[in-house]
Amino acid sequence: MDGAPSTRAVTHAGGALDRRGVDPRAREALETLYDEEGDHPALLDILKRRAEAEVDPEKKTSLLFKQAKLSEDKLQ
Repeated sequence: MDGAPSTRAVTHAGGALDRRGVDPRAREALETLYDEEGDHPALLDILKRRAEAEVDPEKKTSLLFKQAKLSEDKLQ
């Protein structure tokens, strides 16, 4: 699967995150891509990063619930 469009997209979005640090669009893109790829550890990491950076309490709560559900359903 190396070189597939989604793999290249993850690599590209990850590079954008590394360069920009806090770009919310890059984090959202990575969340979508990791979810589609089934890369649950990476998805959990990006959800944590998004929650840490989020200032809106409702959005932060939603991200924390996503982390908990992912941990419970996929990472046990």
